[in-house]
Amino acid sequence: MTKCDYCNKEISRMPYKCKYCGGRFCSDHRLPENHDCSSVNKNKKWFTEKKAKKEISASEIASEPAAETIKERGLNWSLENILKDKKKLAAVALIVLLFFSVLGLALAGII
Repeated sequence: MTKCDYCNKEISRMPYKCKYCGGRFCSDHRLPENHDCSSVNKNKKWFTEKKAKKEISASEIASEPAAETIKERGLNWSLENILKDKKKLAAVALIVLLFFSVLGLALAGII
């Protein structure tokens, strides 16, 4: 039986494997911050050093575009916006209808 690498408690089910350090942990210590993961701490140190030197670009920090950019391009799909715009509302309704139709066919065993 496998033991937790942090508390040595026996793990009856499948242990959680940390994607950063590779250790095997119980459900209490599965998160990197709960088992003082050394690999995460090294990455945090690297990130803060790069940020302090201003060598890191905005695209490296945030992979998603800024909200201002999305609004500038007219891609604001907030709930308020969708309810105001009848074309967007119809598009969302059609997507939801298609999704549940395919789901129903899949559950019925047709697909």
